[in-house]
Amino acid sequence: MSQNSRYLVTALCTVYKAERFMRGLLEDLEAQTIADRMQIVIVDSASPTNERAIIEEFQQRYDNIVYTRTDEREGILAAMNRALTFAEGTYVTPTSADDRHRHDAFEQLAALLEANPDVGLAYGDAAITHAENLTFDEAYASGEVAAHFHWPDFDARHLFQVCCVGPQPMWRRALHEDVGGFDPAYVTAGDYDLYLRFAAAGAQFRHVPEVLGLYLLAPGGNEYSNLELSRVESDQARERHWPPSWGERPAPGGHYVVPVPEGASLPAPPARGGTVLTGNAAPVPSRPPDAGATTPEQLPLVSVIIPTRDRPEWLRRAVESVLGQTYPHVETIVVNDAGSDVADVVQSLRIRGDITYVQLGQRLERSGARNAGIRLARGTYLAYLDDDDWLHPHHIQTLVEAMVSGDRAVAYSDAHRVLEEPQGTTYVTRGMDVPYSVPFDREQLRHGNYIPILCLMHRRDCLDRVGFFDETLSTHEDWDLFIRLSEAFDFVHVPQVTCGFSWRTDGSSTTSQRTADFERTAAIVLERYAPRAADALPASLPTVEHCSGVVRCTGEGPFACSIVIPVFDKVELTMQCLTALGEVTDAPDFEVIVIDNGSTDGTAEFLTHLGGDVQVLRNERNLGFERACNQGAAVARGRHLVFLNNDTIPLANWLAPLVQEVERDASVMVVGSKLLFPDGTIQHAGVAFSRFHRMPYHVYQGFPADAAEVNVRRDLQAVTAACVLVRRSAFEAVQGFDEGFRNSFGGIDLCLRIRERGGRVVYQPASALVHLESQSAGRHDHDAANGRRLRERWAHRDLEDEDIIYAEHGRFLRSEVVQGEITRRLTETCEADEAASWRRLVAVQRRVLAGDLAGVLPLLHDPVEWPRDILVLQWAAGICGRAQRPDLAAAFLRHVLTVAELPDVREALARLEGATTREGLQQGA
Repeated sequence: MSQNSRYLVTALCTVYKAERFMRGLLEDLEAQTIADRMQIVIVDSASPTNERAIIEEFQQRYDNIVYTRTDEREGILAAMNRALTFAEGTYVTPTSADDRHRHDAFEQLAALLEANPDVGLAYGDAAITHAENLTFDEAYASGEVAAHFHWPDFDARHLFQVCCVGPQPMWRRALHEDVGGFDPAYVTAGDYDLYLRFAAAGAQFRHVPEVLGLYLLAPGGNEYSNLELSRVESDQARERHWPPSWGERPAPGGHYVVPVPEGASLPAPPARGGTVLTGNAAPVPSRPPDAGATTPEQLPLVSVIIPTRDRPEWLRRAVESVLGQTYPHVETIVVNDAGSDVADVVQSLRIRGDITYVQLGQRLERSGARNAGIRLARGTYLAYLDDDDWLHPHHIQTLVEAMVSGDRAVAYSDAHRVLEEPQGTTYVTRGMDVPYSVPFDREQLRHGNYIPILCLMHRRDCLDRVGFFDETLSTHEDWDLFIRLSEAFDFVHVPQVTCGFSWRTDGSSTTSQRTADFERTAAIVLERYAPRAADALPASLPTVEHCSGVVRCTGEGPFACSIVIPVFDKVELTMQCLTALGEVTDAPDFEVIVIDNGSTDGTAEFLTHLGGDVQVLRNERNLGFERACNQGAAVARGRHLVFLNNDTIPLANWLAPLVQEVERDASVMVVGSKLLFPDGTIQHAGVAFSRFHRMPYHVYQGFPADAAEVNVRRDLQAVTAACVLVRRSAFEAVQGFDEGFRNSFGGIDLCLRIRERGGRVVYQPASALVHLESQSAGRHDHDAANGRRLRERWAHRDLEDEDIIYAEHGRFLRSEVVQGEITRRLTETCEADEAASWRRLVAVQRRVLAGDLAGVLPLLHDPVEWPRDILVLQWAAGICGRAQRPDLAAAFLRHVLTVAELPDVREALARLEGATTREGLQQGA
């Protein structure tokens, strides 16, 4: 090893509310075999708990600990960058306060780097535990190791598919000279972003195939409490850093968590060499299997995913059919879709095979439940089984052999359809047939599904190419996936009955329970994949008897609410919206008013068959959203008006929180909902006005639905009209929507006019819907004209409020010039002095919003006290100009030029100084 400095390795640690972990962390680090050549740098990010006392105690015993504390909390990545400035080691490694290490972990990683100068980063495998504050050895001795990260050997392209270097790597500190530090703009994916930059710059990584670390999997941890944000940020990092010279970037995918079978006895990993034995949970091959393999270890693992909900009597039969397979290498994954617990059923069967059981906290439907199972699956191949169906013993072996021998990625067999009828407390078989035995034909598959899901098996890596099940589809999600698979792969058909599915008509099966939904989603899938087959669509629409009563209302009028839904074509969206509305809305009482804006796709025919408290108005041509809303309001019988897009999907309890807002506070006139994209991230959590372009936009788009920022009820200037409740009296007082707007900004204008009369606008996150967004043809045709109309109407008001909104959660909207373009990003990272300057901005914004231009002048006297942000400074210059202080405006513009050379700013400054000079000359004359 190198003797050039005292410290070979620096362990970087940031702490916040980590007092309970500190003693264990420091004991772990000081017990490393190379502790005498190791530096420990700890950054305390203004933690409210007393880490300092423990750290200072250890500093009295050891001289290798550097401790610093910030006055205000900063993000993890900013704190890591701060720690890097203190690092003296040749190599650095990130150390979470709650993670632990094998006693020789740092020695092993450093030795590899010392022996291989061409390697920039080394990483080992890790054990996973749910138990806090266990040492590495204690976790194994107590049986608290739940799983392992068994990482693959390094491949730079694969790193761009999944972060496959683990949570505890070690790298050369010199790499930061080439790629910089951590990017504080990230919340969850900052370490992944750094590793991608290393790889893109040509750094080589090396895998140590030994378990060197103990990782605490905590549900409240940064990444695992922000899974959706982690996905979004990871995708952003991949796109940003992928070298174009590498060709086409591979699709994201892959995971390396290997669960430890329940009850398995695991010896602690050896000090050197070898791998942890995990019984049935051994790593599985990622390449096509050898057709000549004969032992279970050589055969590819097959994962069978079984979603279940409230049918334990059927589930047992399904699981037993998997456990009885002649194929020897199978795992069963049972995903309980928020139904009654069936752990006892699963536990009683575990002795016979490898079963993973997952209980979901909320219902995700079969599509979401299957996706949850896929994320846990370790198999090379995936198969699916509904909880009331079963496999014949040779099913899996038949399909695996067909795929291996034919070198195919997807195979399917035939199935018996078994008619089961109730008899007393059980069901008896009354007959069976084989309704589907169709050779593979991708064109025919686009027009109708002929493959029962239990018949099909595919390679897991197919999903890296085509994606998972579509969770916006509550039925026909299998057909949708099969079509996508067929567009990428040829299927092999095995014309042999290898399984059976139950056919019941008493309401105990999904098919007999949800006929209307089956037909609704059939229309969606047909339109999605067979646009040329227009003749097929009308036949797929619900029949008259299925449409009758699809919208259920509880009152006869007058109603608490009138739900006004303008529609234009997209009949499948209208059906989806109304079906969901009827299923999830029990109270308060409501009526539905649908305004058909001249649809030509069968919408008019569909609407004639609706039952319940529904009024249908029809326009011969499309008169726009605003006009249609006013028409609906004119015939409404409800105390309150709810305007709803037909491309929304109401979720449970969406309506009551809106009504409760206006009925418990007479000052509230408008209430908006939380709207989600189909992937579960935020589409709308309120509207802000930008100080950059002075136009409205949705805040926090793309954030996870459970983020703190989007789950706070707050007063705003505006909310979206995609789902909004308006008190009828307030709506009538401003004469409704301004019909000069056409399909955009009309709702924003309505909110502003109601607020101008003293009414409050509230964002209420307890009301939630999915919003598919901008589905109607021509939706954005008038955006430019609408934007001009909004700007001109409200030119007399300063509406900018985005910094006020973001400051509530300690966030700052920064701007910078990148390759000549101004970019903006939201961050929570801020030094203490800088935070004070941002608070000054917020204070000015509040006063300007209240119309107090004179009151802001004392806060504008010195640009140096403001954030060094080009857009902030330009906005402040504009405020100075509107406050009749061109001298201050010029001072702010000059300060902008100390941050970045911007030709338009220099030109504006010249005009301003010229005008000031002319005015001075005129006054002197």
